Amino acid sequence: MRIGHHILFDGSSWNMYFEELATLYTARVEGQPPPLPRYARAYADYAAWERQALCGPVYRQQIEWWRVLFERSLPALQLPFRRAEPLPGVDPEEGDIRFCIEGPILQGIAELCRQQRTTYYTVVMAAYVALLAVESSQADIVLGTYASVRKRPELHSMFGLLINLVWRVLLEETDKTFREWLANVRQRLTEIQANSVPYEQLTRELRAHNVRMPEIRGLFTQRVPRPHYRFAGLEVVWSPLPSRGTMPPGFELSVGEIDQQIVLRFDANWYDSIKARDLMKRLRCFLAAVSENPDRHIDRILQGTIREYVPA
Repeated sequence: MRIGHHILFDGSSWNMYFEELATLYTARVEGQPPPLPRYARAYADYAAWERQALCGPVYRQQIEWWRVLFERSLPALQLPFRRAEPLPGVDPEEGDIRFCIEGPILQGIAELCRQQRTTYYTVVMAAYVALLAVESSQADIVLGTYASVRKRPELHSMFGLLINLVWRVLLEETDKTFREWLANVRQRLTEIQANSVPYEQLTRELRAHNVRMPEIRGLFTQRVPRPHYRFAGLEVVWSPLPSRGTMPPGFELSVGEIDQQIVLRFDANWYDSIKARDLMKRLRCFLAAVSENPDRHIDRILQGTIREYVPA
């Protein structure tokens, strides 16, 4: 049994933990000395580098970028199937919906990614935001994500919590084609990544400037793939655990770049699971339409998606 505070682990650290455990186990069974390398950097080195980065001119420019972005009030995501009060006695597994993109749809999306030099993650996010704009009747969509800060080569093998909660603020534009909208989303994500600041530090700075920050009520994340490990001939097989709810804010869509699986996890006490399932079916229809013709206008794709799938 592994017991540890989440501050010690992110997805990459979890993989490193099992890789080293498999190496140590195999060496012990075979009577060999532990072949683990000595790492040149420790988490304390990263903490010192981060503190130094928070004192330079680039940091002040990053804070100003966020201050300008939040100058006008941005509403929190308002999904119509979020209950006003929690419904007790709901099975937590109702808040776990999964589906895979396969066949011609996946091939069409892969071709679009190649043409636009982008990722499956970004395509799904662009489609998801367009749908959320319709569901919530909002033009400004505010989401959060956990972004990795392992950009420097020496951080790739570092053990620790090297992720940062980041706002994703996207302005849905239905008068554009999906290809144009995808380019805008990619550009915005690039800008956000370039101005990434530790979440707690950013919130302190913005409060000092009397900036009202939007509440994060939905997450859009990318899952870290779990490799297969062998423990002296024994192979580890990963099995999904039954859903036991999700972390705040209670509504998270995650995307796997390797298995192309899309997973929606939410607090079924607060969100209507039937309507959430309807949303995922519309997302699949939207992605199917995009894979066939990404040069259609978003409003036409949305109209077709709604006509194709109308919940009973």
